[in-house]
Amino acid sequence: FSVSFLLKYIMPAVRDITEKISTIQKTICNSFFPLNTTDIIYDIAEDSRGRLWLATFGGGLQCISNPEAEHPECVNFLNHESGVFARGMNKVRRILVTRSGNIVCATTDGIVVCKTDQHDISNSKLKRIRRDGKNVNSLCGNTTMDVIYGKNDDIFIASEYSGVDMTTEELLLSDAPSFRHFNTASSSLTSDVCLSMTLKDDGRLLVVSTDRVTDFDPYADEAATYLRKFWGETLHFSESRPMLLPDSSWVFGQEQGAYIATRHAMQSDDADPPLVFTEL
Repeated sequence: FSVSFLLKYIMPAVRDITEKISTIQKTICNSFFPLNTTDIIYDIAEDSRGRLWLATFGGGLQCISNPEAEHPECVNFLNHESGVFARGMNKVRRILVTRSGNIVCATTDGIVVCKTDQHDISNSKLKRIRRDGKNVNSLCGNTTMDVIYGKNDDIFIASEYSGVDMTTEELLLSDAPSFRHFNTASSSLTSDVCLSMTLKDDGRLLVVSTDRVTDFDPYADEAATYLRKFWGETLHFSESRPMLLPDSSWVFGQEQGAYIATRHAMQSDDADPPLVFTEL
């Protein structure tokens, strides 16, 4: 692992990914997709049938059912009979495509679950799950930031100010969704602010907060927290998910750049601090 390696291989790859995302966004916002309602796209996910699902910030959940066609069709759910994306409730941050092809959305107002109709996407069933103050097993907070798969097909949901929830697809689709909560009061997490998460190959979660990263095992309730002492300065992480590089280092997005931490640095008390990049 070296600076020359980063400059030669990693930075060009990051730039290439950024350019591809920008190209996709511009294509989607074009009149080519007349039903697309916003150009603010937070996340894109592909399902097993090749459909592209879009998390838009203002246009709700949208789906390009045939992206490789000469004239692709964009399906949006703003006027869906469920009303889940009515005005003021149409901001989606992240999308999870479940093992069975359904969609779970992290939004600014709870979780939206889409039980997809595989024959006609427009006939899919949608519902919104919010926090219920009278139910201790309800969603921990309505402002959700991320949703990912964990071990054993458990689904984890990051809340901006209320920690992390764990549930399953079966529970989300049921008439009585329930969640297990992880926060500073009930677990080894040291912050209730959760901006994003990533599943590691050992089954633990990397949970990103505003000023720290936590390597968290929700099953054993064990956590290693990387604070200012580790990073070498005061910092402000962004909502981007940590990304694993080919050499097993991790990239963490910041508001003004990115940090790259080696596996050795994250496992040793005396390793060199992470490298910081303020421009790409």
